[in-house]
Amino acid sequence: MNRIFPFACLLAVVCMCCSPKGDGRSVHVYDAEHRLDYFKALESEMQLSMLCDSVESIPLDTAGGFLLEHVTYARFRHGHFFVLDGSEKLYVFDRSGHGRTCLSRKGQGPNEYLGIRGFDVTDDSLICLLTFPEKLMYFSMDGAFVKETKLPERGFELSLISDRTALIYKDNVGSTPVEACLMLDVMDVPTGNVSSYLPGYRFLAHRNLPSYQQRRTFECSGTGECLFVHPLSNLVYAVDGSGVHVKYELDFGSGNPPVDLPEVLPSSSSASDFVSGHFSVYGFNGCWENTRYFYLQFEERGHPRGLLYDKVSDSLYTGGYLNDDLTGCTPCFYSASDEWLAGYWTVDAIVSLGDYLEMRGMEVPPFFASLLNKADSVGNPVMCLYYFREK
Repeated sequence: MNRIFPFACLLAVVCMCCSPKGDGRSVHVYDAEHRLDYFKALESEMQLSMLCDSVESIPLDTAGGFLLEHVTYARFRHGHFFVLDGSEKLYVFDRSGHGRTCLSRKGQGPNEYLGIRGFDVTDDSLICLLTFPEKLMYFSMDGAFVKETKLPERGFELSLISDRTALIYKDNVGSTPVEACLMLDVMDVPTGNVSSYLPGYRFLAHRNLPSYQQRRTFECSGTGECLFVHPLSNLVYAVDGSGVHVKYELDFGSGNPPVDLPEVLPSSSSASDFVSGHFSVYGFNGCWENTRYFYLQFEERGHPRGLLYDKVSDSLYTGGYLNDDLTGCTPCFYSASDEWLAGYWTVDAIVSLGDYLEMRGMEVPPFFASLLNKADSVGNPVMCLYYFREK
């Protein structure tokens, strides 16, 4: 079978990067550091015990009004858990799960916002919020306002490479059937200078990209770079102080996602249904990386798939999503270091699995039984750290 690489043109594409003043310059996106051939991957059960040998669970205490609606984004930084919930409040919990700060500044007055789109935590422990109206707002760990920086455009997700470089995902809302927007902004915070990268999709017109299991597009592992991946691209980008380049190209041969489509999405159609009807592989999400492993999940013709790359052994594995055979209840993972893989279990997920096991008359594993007790008594999500095996 002849292999077609519809995305190869992006490897040499010239993306326009514009400062707020509009003076354009060109930046090349070079060949991928790693090309991962899906058809050479070893089929695997994708069990977490392949990677990790122990798990720590940390229930988040509700005392003092720290009751979350649901988790939108989470981070584990500086020995604290930071959680943005559905009510657009930012909660800070210590290493033991005790509530420390509830950041809620919704309003139209000074030092307030109408909504939170994303957040990150600086190296010196300031909480940086990406807000609507378009600003970066900085607060101390105790919730005191520190400073703010206005943004030229609306953003939907934030990641900080350093205290001076902010990455902002703008999604696809600026695209039209005639012209695609640029979806990724790299901002030098002290000067306010912005460079924009990566064309969106004309066929979606003004709509956001469809979301899948996780909305998260950034993954920063503390290596001085940040990975960027969105649901419709098999290219995983790395962003550092020198710019943007392709770090991983996932090669699905003739199944590689198209750069765009000539047919415009009808206004009455679902974006996710339209994509699944025109893409063989899509829904790239749930990315994490450390110095040894790279992981990403996606859908192949509607079937959930995971891809795990062991950089040390140069081995590539595929199967379903990572399955938790250590606890019996797979969490939602959101970040990794060389020591741990961080995630959380929602109360609904824990209780639903408990009900399923009881209905089927199946044995409840001891660790999962302890999770059930914590979920019943606490009511908040339970954070978890899976510790990697020493190899």
